[in-house]
Amino acid sequence: MDSLEYEIAKSFPNLRQTEFGKVIVPLTNDNEPYTPVVWGSFITGLPPSRHSIFEGPELKWDNRVLQKLRELLRRRGNSFYWKNYNWIGKLMTNIGFRMTPHHIFHTKEDFISKKISTIFDRAKKPIAMSVPSYNEEQVNQYLRGRLSDVYRDGLPQEVLEKEALKVFRSRKKELLRRLDEDWDLLMTHLFIVDTFGHLIPTYDPKFERVYTELNEMAGEIKDKMHNTFILIVSDHGHRNCSHTPYGFYSSNQIIGLHYPKITEFHQIILEMLSS
Repeated sequence: MDSLEYEIAKSFPNLRQTEFGKVIVPLTNDNEPYTPVVWGSFITGLPPSRHSIFEGPELKWDNRVLQKLRELLRRRGNSFYWKNYNWIGKLMTNIGFRMTPHHIFHTKEDFISKKISTIFDRAKKPIAMSVPSYNEEQVNQYLRGRLSDVYRDGLPQEVLEKEALKVFRSRKKELLRRLDEDWDLLMTHLFIVDTFGHLIPTYDPKFERVYTELNEMAGEIKDKMHNTFILIVSDHGHRNCSHTPYGFYSSNQIIGLHYPKITEFHQIILEMLSS
């Protein structure tokens, strides 16, 4: 679950599960965790320096001075900047400044060419559903690009909210259907919290409704898969329109972790597959 925030998720019983906590995630040079980088480490058990999947900021100001100032404030954790992130962005675009999305799309073939194995290579009957850096669906890239439409071109954010919810509910329906297939490892990626996190502050009721939907979905999965090891992980958190430098995890079994690195789940998954 992309962007699932520890401080919020721990209040929802189906997301919290039996064991839960924060996760140490790799940060890029501007002190940000980026989705393909973190999930690349999750599925390989390797740090970014070894799997070599990198991604720069998704949105950059075309004005170099403004972009440098943005990076400086983000690195220093300036509280005024983070509390007014959306307002500042809209003000700058109204003045005439523009942002351009920068994406690097990675696929399974990148791992094959680098001779790097993933958890899916170790499974006999794996199902990977839109996993970032592996086989992510293009609709995720579309939603990321739509963020720039909101900030740069004045697209009403309610339009993007509806699009993101439609994608999430479609993927949830597909996930519940595919749980009935024959598999030994199934991983799906859900992008809904990240999209809403960039649009609205955490205290907005819309944010809680998204978590409520995810909590209900997790409950449906647990009711359906009684004897299955279920792991919920996020690549970072999201509070007040910005990423937090840690992720979230929970398991329906005691696995004995304490503030683990995102790479530590790789070995746990392999042990489950071999048992």
